[in-house]
Amino acid sequence: REKSSGRAGKIMSVLDAVSDTHGDTQNYIKLLELTKDADVYAHLGDYLRDGNKLRDITLKPTYAVKGNGDFSGGELEEIINVGGMRVLLTHGHRYGVKSGLMQLMYRALELECSAAVYGHTHIPDITFQNGVYLICPGTLSGAGTRVCTYARIEAVNNELRPCLYRL
Repeated sequence: REKSSGRAGKIMSVLDAVSDTHGDTQNYIKLLELTKDADVYAHLGDYLRDGNKLRDITLKPTYAVKGNGDFSGGELEEIINVGGMRVLLTHGHRYGVKSGLMQLMYRALELECSAAVYGHTHIPDITFQNGVYLICPGTLSGAGTRVCTYARIEAVNNELRPCLYRL
């Protein structure tokens, strides 16, 4: 089910996604210097309030979904439109992403999404399976990995082009 939040009318073509900041938002300034041209941001959970902070400082559409470390408020998943294609945003813990991506891939197919962007593993990854991109931006805070990463998803000519970047 697609959720409307007043921004559904605009087709956004550049999505920058972060995850698993765990209260450490010190890399937001560096992220924003590198991603000024983003149309929309996504925070994929752990901690939801960090997604709200990202929204406040970018003043751009920002979606934040609830992770396993978030105990109140927020949606578990959102579907947004990127370049005319449906993109599922979720933390991933409810789909067992630490054990594999099959459940998440089937959820994206069920919702007719071209991509599912998730967190939880802290490991940056792009997988293309059964016509669906499964994209994990890793962790912007370096939690557990010491590597701070984010994902950029661009829509070009009705195709998604995901990339991973290190801060």
